[in-house]
Amino acid sequence: MAKEKHEIYDEQDKRLGRLILKILGIVAIVSGLVGPFIYLLNANWGRELGTLAVICGGVAICLGPKGRTAGASG
Repeated sequence: MAKEKHEIYDEQDKRLGRLILKILGIVAIVSGLVGPFIYLLNANWGRELGTLAVICGGVAICLGPKGRTAGASG
């Protein structure tokens, strides 16, 4: 007996998720590139941008289509 695959998300949800992941990736890249220069002006803001880059980049990598949780099933 073949196991049926049940889709719990519709296409609109998938598009929204992809858009959010793209935005997170762009935020991570921009804050990673701009962060060191901001750090020279204000150390606290530079550290905050570095933290933002790490968090957004990690989320984009882990939850992306080729990440650790891609297609994971319970």
